[in-house]
Amino acid sequence: DERGEHAPWASGWVEKARIWIAAKTFFLPEDHRPYACAQAVFVGPTDLSRWTPGQRRALLDFVRLGGAVFFHGPIDRASLKGAGEWEELLATRSSSRAVRDGAELIVEDLEEGESLAWLDAADGSPAVPLISARAVGPGTIGHLSSSLKASSARPDVWSALWAALPGSRYPSGISL
Repeated sequence: DERGEHAPWASGWVEKARIWIAAKTFFLPEDHRPYACAQAVFVGPTDLSRWTPGQRRALLDFVRLGGAVFFHGPIDRASLKGAGEWEELLATRSSSRAVRDGAELIVEDLEEGESLAWLDAADGSPAVPLISARAVGPGTIGHLSSSLKASSARPDVWSALWAALPGSRYPSGISL
């Protein structure tokens, strides 16, 4: 996330083979090669227009080369206006909010995307997509409807997520 906080809560749901690295956005590389060992990069609420063009390009190149980037939390439409190609890639068919088990879900249904995991309907409310993802070349861009912390209680989300990810020699995750 923007603060670069470590994710100590991750140890309860991350398989032993997964390594998580937290980074402040101003430390992000302007070259895709540092992402090469990651299977996925998770980006929390951020203003992509404040990233340098090189940082945005490096993350997009990572996807175009077969990596996966998943955003979580609200996507700030205003900040996407200055974020180059990310504006189109993160365009949504719809955006909504839902509450399940006391946790707020921010649903961003990506254009040209598909839902990979759903939260069942409850109390007369419709089912809610937990993961929306779209292909970009051999890679994947997606959105998690809940925060990484809230998703930790849902192993089905992580099973669906890891199954949808492109392969990597070094299974790990990077949280931004």
